[in-house]
Amino acid sequence: MVLSFVPLAFSRWFGDVPVFAVTSCGACLVDGVFVAVQRYNRPRLVRLLKGKG
Repeated sequence: MVLSFVPLAFSRWFGDVPVFAVTSCGACLVDGVFVAVQRYNRPRLVRLLKGKG
């Protein structure tokens, strides 16, 4: 999620800071969804695998 903000370093060179800021925030939010899904499903999957193993 932190790496989503790396393009902000290039925003001055390209000259369109608001576009880079909006897309970086959007990418961070999209990445956050996948982190949350993985975070909350991992314990369930571990329990499921231990029950079958």
